[in-house]
Amino acid sequence: MAVRAGASKRDPRIFLAGYGLQASTIGANRAGRSVAWQVLAPLEARLV
Repeated sequence: MAVRAGASKRDPRIFLAGYGLQASTIGANRAGRSVAWQVLAPLEARLV
C-alpha cells in the first residue's frame, strides 16, 4: 500500500501509523502523534 505522511495515497481517510519507514518503536510513536493531528484537524474544522 502506498502511504504518504501516514495516510493511504489511494484513500486519504485511511491512516497507517507505524507502517513502512515508521515501523521502529520511535518512528511509530512519532507517526502516531502525526496521524492523530491529521485526523483531528478536519474534525475540529467541522466544529467551527
